[in-house]
Amino acid sequence: MGETPLGAPVASGRTAEIFSWGEGTILKLFHCGAALPELELERHNAAAARACGVATPTVHDLVRHGRRWGLVFERVDGPTLLEKIQARPEDMERWATELARLHLALHQAPVRVTRLPDQRQRLERKIRHGQRLAPAHRAAVLGLLERLPAGSALCHGDFHPANVIMSADGPVIIDWIDAALGNPLADVARTSVVLLGHLNSGGVDEQEKAGLELFHETYLHQYMGATPDRWTEYEQWLVVAAAARLTEDIAGERDWLLAAVIEGLRAARPRR
Repeated sequence: MGETPLGAPVASGRTAEIFSWGEGTILKLFHCGAALPELELERHNAAAARACGVATPTVHDLVRHGRRWGLVFERVDGPTLLEKIQARPEDMERWATELARLHLALHQAPVRVTRLPDQRQRLERKIRHGQRLAPAHRAAVLGLLERLPAGSALCHGDFHPANVIMSADGPVIIDWIDAALGNPLADVARTSVVLLGHLNSGGVDEQEKAGLELFHETYLHQYMGATPDRWTEYEQWLVVAAAARLTEDIAGERDWLLAAVIEGLRAARPRR
């Protein structure tokens, strides 16, 4: 017997498509070529985040459909925070404040598991394997990373509005493949790089650009209000986060990311 047809995906992204899957569940089906260890890591990370008390869908089975692997998750209905922003751009500051609140709460979650990846090691691996940085710049970023303080907080690794579902029962955070234990400001810097990279990608009109600038500024100041003495550290993490993002090779963002790394290194250079 052949496999049951999946029908049309209910959502899709760069790495996977989402399909309805039985009663109360969805299938996150990864594109061909996805490495099985990465799926197993996401399954583990999602379960770990839930064990820490974060609102995130229960993860069930690892399954194969045709030549593709997927993960079965509890189904959570509702628009993403990104869709909320797109539907009501006049509420941009409200949504940005909500993103900051959720991110801060995530970082304050009690860590009840220790078997999560180390943030510094993940960032170092990405930067070493990237092909876009000149050797001197790569060495300088790695040196900066080594000097920055480590941490032990739960960090998402890719926290942005498309990864928050606004369900009837409250916000739910999804996509934990890049989760790690580490420094919360590195996680905030990653969010900034995602938002600013899209803003500077060249595919955004002036009206949307103004809205994104307001969203990012509001999010950042709301979050940093809890740690107002750590702006310099955040700016240094921004350099590291931009260098790590380069390994994802997103065409429209390359020039901005490279410039962010080079200018950030120049600003972070100790003054004599």
